[in-house]
Amino acid sequence: MGVAVAGRGGGRAPDALTVLQEAGTALAAAKASGPGAVRLFRPGMREQALGRLRAENDLRRALERGELEVHYQPVVRLADGERVAFEALVRWRHPRRGLLLPEEFLPVAGECGLDVTVDAFVLEVVLDLLQRRPAARVAVNTCARRFDGTFAREVVDGLRRRGVDPGRLVVELLEHSLLAGDTTTTRELAQLAAAGVRVAIDDFGTGYSALSYLHRLPVTSLKLDRSFVTGLPGDADADRIAAAVVGLARGFGLATVAEGVEDAAQAAHLRAQGWESAQGWFFGAAAPEEHWFPGAGGPA
Repeated sequence: MGVAVAGRGGGRAPDALTVLQEAGTALAAAKASGPGAVRLFRPGMREQALGRLRAENDLRRALERGELEVHYQPVVRLADGERVAFEALVRWRHPRRGLLLPEEFLPVAGECGLDVTVDAFVLEVVLDLLQRRPAARVAVNTCARRFDGTFAREVVDGLRRRGVDPGRLVVELLEHSLLAGDTTTTRELAQLAAAGVRVAIDDFGTGYSALSYLHRLPVTSLKLDRSFVTGLPGDADADRIAAAVVGLARGFGLATVAEGVEDAAQAAHLRAQGWESAQGWFFGAAAPEEHWFPGAGGPA
């Protein structure tokens, strides 16, 4: 619900159209805040709404002009340092602002429903890469709205058309997406798993973890959120959380990946705890395809 009050502060009452416009602006802010929200119009809201609209229009043009691109960050096996996979990460090569990271435009994409379009773009790029690079294994992030009853079929059909082994693709979902997921999400995850596609929970530990979905959903791996890696090895709380998560994953027979590893001490500590794989600046920043896959062969 959006609310606007006429005649605020004893001043001249605005006309009816202005009040309706202000209520509409407040309604847009309420919708962006989630279901059941109520927002009272404030003068600054109009500027914020205009800013969001400009950002949305810019992003729509970016999709039309091909300004989005996919970079890849390596996932390394801690036991021997070998690259075992890559995570696909979207970037926006903005004509004025340069290369933008996801946190600078994905929130806007989510608010206006373009996150589905962005995810679809990334998936197509990754499927094409998997076809060209037969030794590669890549993980793609997927928003909850993609699970509309057609997503699993789209993925499986795309793999089949290109002759790609489904086991080389990992679909990653944020933990809160699983908690909010309905029967359609559950059904599509089962379809993906039945086809051989791997399913990972990203940013594990940040979304009110529930053990029930580890039992009933076809999850194959857990990714420890970088916020629990940053303080290692000195942060006792982070250490306990990381140890608990890797123990939980072992109990469910899941593969494990730690995100945000920035130095050798963190990598060594995670390896000693039993973490199988990791990614982060220490092993390599996200970079375009040609950086990691030179020539016509497999991964460098």
